[in-house]
Amino acid sequence: MDLVTIGKIINTFGIKGEVKVYSSTDFPTLRFKKGNKVYLFNEENKTYEKRIINKVRIEPDFIYISFDQLDDINKVLKYKNCLIQIEKEKQHALEEGSYYHYELIGCKVTYNNEVIGEVVGVTTNNAQDLLKIKKEDNSTFLYPFLFIFINKIDVEAKIIDLNPIEGLIP
Repeated sequence: MDLVTIGKIINTFGIKGEVKVYSSTDFPTLRFKKGNKVYLFNEENKTYEKRIINKVRIEPDFIYISFDQLDDINKVLKYKNCLIQIEKEKQHALEEGSYYHYELIGCKVTYNNEVIGEVVGVTTNNAQDLLKIKKEDNSTFLYPFLFIFINKIDVEAKIIDLNPIEGLIP
């Protein structure tokens, strides 16, 4: 089963089993909906647990969720720092030129027909997404994910070719 991460539980909230979630999806109202099935992944011990969303409250910075049969803070403490994931098949198709972050991670980054690194993460800020690129010397830098600075993206071949202005590549 292929799963993709849509958020991370960063803490508990209150005493009635609610958790505070950092969302990593552009579609929070679609992904975090009452009745949706999600998987809670514990990165430490590599275990999954299937849960049904019982209640959702979407705020500007965080999402607050409770799950079926978890109505007490003591029942949700163990889920702190767990990733919230959905089945890959549950994603909807994006319009052309849009990509899920996981599709970009692992892409080789090229410039002037030379591999300069690999995308190891995608960071979102208010202005645009930033690609976190790990260079051959293991250093990393952030690169704006704007089509003006990118020649080509081929997620099938896992290659992103850059078109930088001076100073964008350290």
